[in-house]
Amino acid sequence: MLRVGAVDCDDHAAICTKEGITEFPTYRIYPPYPAPTQDHTTGETELDTDKIKKMSYKHIGDRTVQITAQNHDVFKDDNPGKPKVLLFTDKQKVPITFRALSTYFDKTLEFGMIKEDETALAAKYKVKKF
Repeated sequence: MLRVGAVDCDDHAAICTKEGITEFPTYRIYPPYPAPTQDHTTGETELDTDKIKKMSYKHIGDRTVQITAQNHDVFKDDNPGKPKVLLFTDKQKVPITFRALSTYFDKTLEFGMIKEDETALAAKYKVKKF
């Protein structure tokens, strides 16, 4: 799981020395093992939060099943004791929050995504707006 934290090197110099942080500020991403850490330094420029988000997002897993009319019944009936979560969306990619939730709750919930072109499923669940 991806973790986020902050260390002030003035207050915790030993940690920064141990981690080899020499440029301030440095944003370090600790992805799940075995991927190596990634650093983003800003120097004197403004913080590029979009770059840090992109660096982090690629490490978030995705346990979402793409649901179509062909596999809907299998998804619904498989693992009857495991609750299902369905996302009806007009997006082509799985939203980052849904990806994170599908990974975090992998053992207790099953996540499925239904795109808006699956009109039969949208009608079945009475979804009128995406």
